[in-house]
Amino acid sequence: MQRTYDIALVLIRWLGLIAVIFGIMWAVNIVAAIILVVIRAPDWLLNPIWSYTAQGLLSGPIWLIVGIVILIKSERLAAFVIKHAKDDAS
Repeated sequence: MQRTYDIALVLIRWLGLIAVIFGIMWAVNIVAAIILVVIRAPDWLLNPIWSYTAQGLLSGPIWLIVGIVILIKSERLAAFVIKHAKDDAS
């Protein structure tokens, strides 16, 4: 039972870490876009960055927040997964 819990905990923390990385990548993209605007980069360079930033405007913060919540609640989530998956194990 402890081994299964440890495996579930590693999987859940891995998924939380991936979500946090996606959120951080979105934040870095916004910072890069702002820096390029400040240094007055040409439009051919700014347009693709701003279009990607606009598309990720909602999903970027959601990835970051969900990833942090998953990492904080990972022990409870692993216990929940083990509790409800133990009947399926054979």
